[in-house]
Amino acid sequence: MTPFGHIKEIWRYPVSSMGGEGLDGTELAEGGIPGDRIWGVVDRRDGIVAAPES
Repeated sequence: MTPFGHIKEIWRYPVSSMGGEGLDGTELAEGGIPGDRIWGVVDRRDGIVAAPES
């Protein structure tokens, strides 16, 4: 395998649309980084999951 780059930073966002946390290292599972986006915030009035503001 030929190297083609390097990883400068790894971030995980446990709650979708909220702040993340920098990681020193992690395992990579079939579904991605363990603990990443496992929670979400839902508006009870309309059932819409919050998304990051752009």
